[in-house]
This record gives sequence, C-alpha cells and structure tokens, in this order.
Amino acid sequence: MPYRESYEIQPSRFMQPTRTLLFLISVFLILGVVALLFPEQGIRLSDNFSLRFFTLRTLIGIDEIDTPEFASVSAAPLPQTSIAIANRTKYHIDLNDSSRLIYPNDDKSVLYPLFEELTRALQASRPIRILHYGDSQIEEDRITSTIRRELQRHFGGAGVGLVSAKPLTHSLSISHSWSDNWQRYAVFGDSSKPTHNRFGIMGAYCNYQDAQASLSFQRKKSAATALNITRVSVLYGSAKSSVKVSLSGRTFHGEKTLQRGKRFGKVEWELSHAEEPLRLKFTGISPDIYAITLDGKNGVAVDNIPIRGSSGVEFIKIDSALFAESIKAMRVKAVIFQFGGNAVPHIKSQQDLEWYETQLIKQFRLFKSLGLHLIVIGPSDMSTKLKEKFVTYAYLPDVRDMMLRTTHYFGGVYWDMYAAMGGRNSMPKWVKQKLAIEDYTHFTREGAEKIAQMFISSFMKDYREYQHATQQKSHSTDAKTAHSVPSLR
Repeated sequence: MPYRESYEIQPSRFMQPTRTLLFLISVFLILGVVALLFPEQGIRLSDNFSLRFFTLRTLIGIDEIDTPEFASVSAAPLPQTSIAIANRTKYHIDLNDSSRLIYPNDDKSVLYPLFEELTRALQASRPIRILHYGDSQIEEDRITSTIRRELQRHFGGAGVGLVSAKPLTHSLSISHSWSDNWQRYAVFGDSSKPTHNRFGIMGAYCNYQDAQASLSFQRKKSAATALNITRVSVLYGSAKSSVKVSLSGRTFHGEKTLQRGKRFGKVEWELSHAEEPLRLKFTGISPDIYAITLDGKNGVAVDNIPIRGSSGVEFIKIDSALFAESIKAMRVKAVIFQFGGNAVPHIKSQQDLEWYETQLIKQFRLFKSLGLHLIVIGPSDMSTKLKEKFVTYAYLPDVRDMMLRTTHYFGGVYWDMYAAMGGRNSMPKWVKQKLAIEDYTHFTREGAEKIAQMFISSFMKDYREYQHATQQKSHSTDAKTAHSVPSLR
C-alpha cells in the first residue's frame, strides 16, 4: 500500500478565540467611529450619485423612521402646520377628523348648490354628471365605482357613464370589447400620435380604419347598477361624411346618423328596459369618437376618466370650445380632480413646486369658467427608499399644502388623501396590510375601496348636514309665515 503521512492540524495563534473576539471588537469600533463621523446625508459626488454610510443609530438597531403606530390603518390628525399656509383664506379645522372635506373659510355652503342638484336628480328627465378625472390610481374604475355606487344609491341613476371606445385598461364594472381596427389618440400618455387637439370630454378620441367597426358592452356581476342601462349615446365630431351607427341587444334598437362637419355631435337611444349585451356597429368613414355613454334614465352619472401618468395639467391643451360645448351638452355639474401623485417624485425644489402650482391654477381657472363645482382629491402618501427604509417623499406635504391653498383660492373643496391614510410614512403600513402594492405608490383593489369609502362617507356626512340645515330653514320659514298671517274672526 502507498505510504500516507498522517498529521494533526495545529490551531494557529491567530485563530485563538480571544484574538478573534478582539479583532471583531476592533472592526465594530472602527465602523462605529466612521458611522459617527460620516455625514448623515452622505457625500454628494455628482448630481446623480451620492456616497452614503449607515448611521450609528442603524448600526445599533434603532429605527429612525417615524411610522405611525395604529392598531389598523386609519385616519390620523392633520398637522396644524399644514393648515396655516396662506393669508388668502383662513382655516378652521377639526384636527380629530382628517378624512373630512376641507372647505374654503370652513364654509360648507360652497357645495349646497351641488347638493341641491343631487337632491333633484331623480326627478329630472336626464341624468346629471360628475366627472372623476385622475391618474392611474383610478384606472379600472377603481375608487370611481365606489363613489358612483353610493351616489346612485342615494340619488338614483344607473350605468357606468362615459366609456372610451378603446380604453387603456379594462373596467371592474363592465366588460367591453372592440373590433381590432380601433385607434386611440390622447392628450397625454400612451396612444397613437394625434393630429389635432379636439380630444373631447375624456381627454382622448378614437377612430377606426376601414369602413366598419363595432363595440360591445356587458355588465359584470360586481357592478349591480350597470345592469340598468336604458340610455346609450355616442359623442362624436369631425365626421367627413355621414356615418350610420346601429344599436342592438336582444332586439334591434335602431340606426342613427352621425352628421358630417359637427365639432360636437351626439346621437342617443332610449331603451324601454335594460338588456345585454349591447352592441354598436359603425358603417362609414370614421369620425372622431369622443365617448360612449351608458346611463340610466335620470339620477346621477359618475364618470371614470383616468389619464395614466398625468399630473392633471393637460386640460388646457384640449380645444376649449369643444370642451365647453361637451360640458354643457352632457349636463356636467362637478369635477372630482384626483392628481398630484405623478408630480411628487419630480418636485425637488421650491421652484418645481411653484411651476406645478402655476399649471394647476390654469386648470382650475378653466373648470370654474365653465361653472363647475371643483372637488380636489390630493395625492396619497408615497414612499421613496432611503437607507433601506421607505419614507414619504420630502416635498409631498408641500405639494399637499399648495394644492389645498390653490383649490380654496378657486372656491373648491379639498379632500386630503395623504392625511386620511395616516400622514407621514403611512404608506408602508398600507403595504403591510395589503392595501397598497409594493411600489409604495398605488393602492390594491382593497385599498382603493377603503379610500373611496372614506371619501364618500365624508361627502355624504356633509350632505346630511345640508339636508338638516335646509329642513331647519324650511321649518323656520313656515313658522314665520304662520305667525304673520292674521287670524280670522
């Protein structure tokens, strides 16, 4: 057998336990000194690169991120410093209710004319409309569908409202299909390149290639009011020649003509009863199709109009005459404006903030010039990663304050989604509870439902106060009248 030398490994003097412990202690002491002396904000090497080192607090395990500690995600008091932001208006705030609507000068009568319109909506011959414009937080009819459901439950109405011929995403409320020759042109975002700015009420228009196209709609079980569609319209413009469009369901509901040359046109079918699926067939050279409406006979229609990636500054880019004509023809009474989230990551200075304020002023001035009630839903909490932790964007509270101030300057009402979520650093809590996704920006469907319920609960609370005030005023007037009538002898 070959000879094998056997030997025993002797421990090195450098591997003795005492020396190892001393070595580790030395390493931690050096790291501690570096962490203590290294600038907490890091060393900026260029505009896009900074050198950072963990802090002593992180090293010894102290969490330096102030995250609200709630038993569950709930509303947190609004910081007082965020209210006294301008000398144009004065604010009286109930700090115990951060999910309330915030009115200019605390004057809740600002919405009384809208509440009056809603009260009469069920007796009207046609629906009134509330347009819900927003960014990707409202895609798929999220948030809007909850607001619609509650408003239609109280004030009547049916259907899902305005629908694009070719939307970017499918809806939670209605199944929608289209022939494959449709194209979409939008004022902002992913679309074919538009050739003009006549985008219409939804901020986008669609047309089709060839001489025929179709659209079909069918309710989803999750949207009960979508079953009761009895009024269907096609909004169009810029037809180069007459176009025939027919509507059919289980029966044929007739054919209408889209007339050439109109900047804004509308054809409509009134159905004796709801049925599905509904199918529209177009024959002729395509005009621009601004929207399809799927409504009830009367009541209120709440329209979901998402503009993905937008900060809400594109409305003045839409042909103003067409936009105004559309608003009037469709009996629009109010706009819910839910933007700001896409601006937040890009606002890194006071100059950026002032630029965004200037843009919002232009949009709000447009809405008020059209006689619309303005309800602004500000951005949610949003997180950016800092030293392995997710924290609120630095300028987000400033964006919120600016949007509140600007809304009030134009007589609008503000709902603070950031405060309603819990304020600073509340987004990680929502992510943990599966109410927001792990981009720390967007809600899950459950989170969207929760935030919508918080908003509409506050809205309906103020409506009930209006009802009470109106009844009190009516009783007072009746009493004065009775007292002033002389008794017969």
